[in-house]
Amino acid sequence: MKNILLISLLFFLTRCSSDVNIFEYVDKNSDLKIVVLDSNASPLGRRETEIQINSDKYTRLLKWADNNIDGWTWDPASHAAADIIVSQGSFRLLYWLHKDYVVIAFTDKDKESRQYSKSKLNGDLDFLAK
Repeated sequence: MKNILLISLLFFLTRCSSDVNIFEYVDKNSDLKIVVLDSNASPLGRRETEIQINSDKYTRLLKWADNNIDGWTWDPASHAAADIIVSQGSFRLLYWLHKDYVVIAFTDKDKESRQYSKSKLNGDLDFLAK
């Protein structure tokens, strides 16, 4: 009985949503690196560029982050390669186009590694692929 209660409590705690402000872990005054998996892009099947701070893509990502502070779920799992990876320093955003799923990973202010996920995005981050 104790084990069932403990498992239930752990499940409940892991399913609670958290607020995460992405731009607490990203320098808004620096460009972001983006890797898009694209078999037509190169022999390696990926396109690597930067999202410059004054670009439309950067502005749209900033707006999306501001509108998506709440509803993140702690996610300790390892994930398959994402279609899109946005990074800067220890911060990573992984997005799967056809799964409408995003994972963010970063090192917090206490030097702890954190990873959260969010789904049902309605294609809000598809613009990153262009």
